[in-house]
Amino acid sequence: MILTVGTLICKSSFAQMKTIHFEQIDSLQKIEKRPVIVFLQTSWCKYCITMKNTTFLNEEVVKLLNQKFYFVSLDIEEKNDIFFRGYRFKYKPTGNGTGVHELAEQLGSINGELAYPGICFLNADFEIIYQKEGYIQSKEFLNILKAYENTYLRVMQSINIYDPPGSFCKYFPPSFSMAIYNFYN
Repeated sequence: MILTVGTLICKSSFAQMKTIHFEQIDSLQKIEKRPVIVFLQTSWCKYCITMKNTTFLNEEVVKLLNQKFYFVSLDIEEKNDIFFRGYRFKYKPTGNGTGVHELAEQLGSINGELAYPGICFLNADFEIIYQKEGYIQSKEFLNILKAYENTYLRVMQSINIYDPPGSFCKYFPPSFSMAIYNFYN
């Protein structure tokens, strides 16, 4: 019995995901520049809930996210205004009791479509580097994080300090998706 209790305590003692709000990102970036990962989800989506309860509880995923990234969870149907980068993003009703948040549309739309769950990677200059829609298992998400981290480190080593702000994206391979593809193969 004591061994079982000890085992349960050890397994549940790993760090929890540090989730921040959009309003905090600017001040955090002034302290330490990090890429931002936005998890786009809804409260009723079964795949979103499954990702929360599996992918984002995986010990390796949590550790890497907490150490190297800022993590934001954004409900696509959030009704409160969000102030981010000097802009006010609002909820837009689309029908009777339904709607979508403008910021979710900006960050999560791929080819004009907003799907959930989804993830959006922003670099420290808030440029969209990578987007993916659909459920992502822990192992796949960990591989994406590692591929991003490896690509990011290579890119940071090649940047000219005299480049204008916002030119960060030009240093990535033809697409970050290709870098992830190459990482898997």
